[in-house]
Amino acid sequence: MILLEKPADDSVVTLQACMSGIRKLDAKPRFLSYEQGLLEEVKDFEDACSLGEHRAFTSKPFTKGLKKDMIWLYDNRLLKAVAARPIYDRLILLAPRRVCPICHLAIADTLDHCLPKSSHPRLAVTPLNLVPSCSACNLSKSTESSGGVNLYLDGWIDQELWLEAKVSDPRLPESVEFFVGHPGRWSNEQQNAVVATFDSCNLAERYAVCAASEFRSAIFGIQKVLRAGTMDDVNDVLSDAVESAAADRINGWKHAAYRAWLSVVDEIPWLGEDGGS
Repeated sequence: MILLEKPADDSVVTLQACMSGIRKLDAKPRFLSYEQGLLEEVKDFEDACSLGEHRAFTSKPFTKGLKKDMIWLYDNRLLKAVAARPIYDRLILLAPRRVCPICHLAIADTLDHCLPKSSHPRLAVTPLNLVPSCSACNLSKSTESSGGVNLYLDGWIDQELWLEAKVSDPRLPESVEFFVGHPGRWSNEQQNAVVATFDSCNLAERYAVCAASEFRSAIFGIQKVLRAGTMDDVNDVLSDAVESAAADRINGWKHAAYRAWLSVVDEIPWLGEDGGS
C-alpha cells in the first residue's frame, strides 16, 4: 500500500457530470430530489477527511431506492457516460505506472470504494472515496468492508515498516507467512485500518504464492554460490536482495520475504536435507 496523489476532480462537478444527461423519465426526478442531500453528505465527508475522521464517517439514513439509484449512477454513469467517464479514467491513472497501489501485484483496472456503496451510497461517485485498484483487491473485499486505509488520506502508510513475514519451518523455506506488524508510532486505529485492508484483500495468501515462486527461482543461484563458497556468501546474497527490495518498496512482499529468509539463513537446508550429496 502506498500513498496516492489526491484526485484533482471536484466532487460536486463529478456528481453533476454523472447526473447530467439522464434520459430515463422516471429516474431524472428522483435524482433531482436526491441532489441536495447528496451535496450535503459529500461536503460532510470532505470536512471529515480534512479532520482525519474519514474512517468514522457515518452516512445519514437512506432508502433502498436511493441506494439502488446511486449504485446505478456509479455503474452506468461514472463508468459509461460521456461527461463522466474521463473522470473515472483520471482516477485510475492516479495509480503509479498503473500498478494496483494496494497489492502491487496487478494492473489497476477498477475503482475501489473505501467506504462501501452499500453503507455509504451517497458517496458512490465521490472521488476521495474512489481509489484505483486491481480487480482482485476490489472483488475480494466484502460489500460491507469499511474501516480500512484510504490511500489518498493516510499519509503515514508508507512512512513506517509494517509488512512482516516469517518462515515457521526452515525445512520448508518456500512457505512464508505474511502479516501486519505494529510500528511503535502507530495508533491502534492505524494498525486496525491496515489489518482491515490487508485481510479484506487476502494479501497474506497472495503474497505467499509470490514468495514460493520467488524462492524456487532463487534457490538455484544460492546453491551455486554455496557450492563455490561459504554461508557467509549466502548471507551476502540475501542481504543484497533485502537492500534491493527495500529500495524498490519498503513494504513490498519481496522485502519482507527476503528478510524472513535471512533471519533463518543458517537453518535452511540450502543443498537439501542430505547436503546435496
